[in-house]
Amino acid sequence: MIPVRSPLALLVLLHAAGAEAEAAPGSTAPSTQPAAATEITVVGTPANLDWVRALTRPGGINGVPLHWSRTDYFDPRDVLRTAGAAGEALRCWIDLTDAKRARIYFAARSGERFLIRDLDLSGAFDELDRATLAEVLDLSLLALVEDDRAGLSRAETETLLARRTAAKAAATIPSRPAPAIAPPSPAGLPQPPGPRVGVFYAGQGFSTELPIVQGPGLLLSWGLPSAERSRRQLAAWLSVQYQLPADDQASPVGLRLQTVTPRAGIQIRLPPGLDARLGIGADLSHLTPLAGTTGAMAMLTPPRWSESLLVTSAIGAEVALTRRVEIEVLVFADYLPTAVDYDLSVGGQTSAVVSSFRLRPGIALELTVR
Repeated sequence: MIPVRSPLALLVLLHAAGAEAEAAPGSTAPSTQPAAATEITVVGTPANLDWVRALTRPGGINGVPLHWSRTDYFDPRDVLRTAGAAGEALRCWIDLTDAKRARIYFAARSGERFLIRDLDLSGAFDELDRATLAEVLDLSLLALVEDDRAGLSRAETETLLARRTAAKAAATIPSRPAPAIAPPSPAGLPQPPGPRVGVFYAGQGFSTELPIVQGPGLLLSWGLPSAERSRRQLAAWLSVQYQLPADDQASPVGLRLQTVTPRAGIQIRLPPGLDARLGIGADLSHLTPLAGTTGAMAMLTPPRWSESLLVTSAIGAEVALTRRVEIEVLVFADYLPTAVDYDLSVGGQTSAVVSSFRLRPGIALELTVR
């Protein structure tokens, strides 16, 4: 493309030269064919058309009559489809759809020579824009009228337009987004800090006389803040279980045991879906003596409560059912620092009716929701 300059003095001289030629009635003009009309199409709004028309004199540009039209869209390749012949109109398209740049296309009457201009604008269509655009129109149309070899050939224009089209397509095609990375499985990585609530059912060994105690429970845990990239997460947890009544009536004096088991501690969640816990707790047991093998001969004491402290630990594996719901299997063990026995006293002689294990293994199934 030919660079555009905008010396206002040159524009004034061109207009003055046209005025002198019209004002000299005695002068002899060269014998030429009447200038064919120039068809100018403004690509833009009706206001853009009015703005461009105001740049020209009523008599046209350089004495060439002007025919005006407007369109909302223009394909630059239409310039090459001008199948002109000698004497046909010059054609000009002024694309003002971008307020910061005017793209101007010219096709000579022959349909084989073309001019393409790019003109930077202020974006406000001010007086400088008007003067610069008027100069470009004057000089370009004059070049095509006076020299049928001016401008670019059809092959050169095709190459230029193809290059422009490719550049525009590359600028408008959005960059391909990075492949979406699926969020890690809730069981695969530690979850953000926050509460988790759940229910569980657990059973554990208790004693030789009462092999299994079991029952439902509730669980609450709260994740603690950890390092941003840490694959471990600490959490505080609290649980309470109600162990269903268990009876032993095979001894001389029987026993019914109902227990509430509060526990609390620290939990470490590890990938992939592993869980380790350590805590302390207590067994709050309600003891009800029963008639055993001695029948009604035994004098039973009233029901009463018994408390025993313990340390608990567990390890588990969890599976995510949904984004917020997980199921987990835990293997745990409670350790009692002191032995807990429930005794029978006969004639000053004491014997154990139920003697609790000091290490009580167990298994639990949990369902938690974040």
